[in-house]
Amino acid sequence: MKITFLLSAFLIVLATSCTPKAYPLKGTYTNGNFEAYSEKSKDAVWDNIIEFFAKNGISIRIIDRSSGLIVSGETELTWSFENKKGELENKDAWVAIYRLYDPGSRQTYKPYLVTGEWNIRIKEQNNKTLININLVNPTYTRVMTSPVKTTFQKGYVQSTGIFEKWVYEKIK
Repeated sequence: MKITFLLSAFLIVLATSCTPKAYPLKGTYTNGNFEAYSEKSKDAVWDNIIEFFAKNGISIRIIDRSSGLIVSGETELTWSFENKKGELENKDAWVAIYRLYDPGSRQTYKPYLVTGEWNIRIKEQNNKTLININLVNPTYTRVMTSPVKTTFQKGYVQSTGIFEKWVYEKIK
């Protein structure tokens, strides 16, 4: 009985000591819903977005002109952890991600590759063209040799708004 109790206690300590510790993001990022208006027509904005994607090597997975929807293919995202002050280590990153620390190995889990898709919706509203850009399906790969992609837990990745503003500046 005593051995079973000690073994159970040891396993609990082992399991909890190997559970990664998540450090939530401190900075302020977009809520995942970038909206802006353009004075250009819906057709002109549509053509500019298609041209922007083509010039920047971003594939298109879904394109539906009648509903104004464009969804990129899986795209590599520039990412960054925050430092202790809540500032991005890479100021140009498109997304900020939680830092996960493994107490067992005493190392931060560092993704090899972070990917996602950009969902863009274009519609006419109040004699202007509304452009809505969202990051969807963010995933990560831990090692270069693994094809396994893991979906981020809700809130563990947030857009910095840099990609969305870059798109908007090129198409407005």
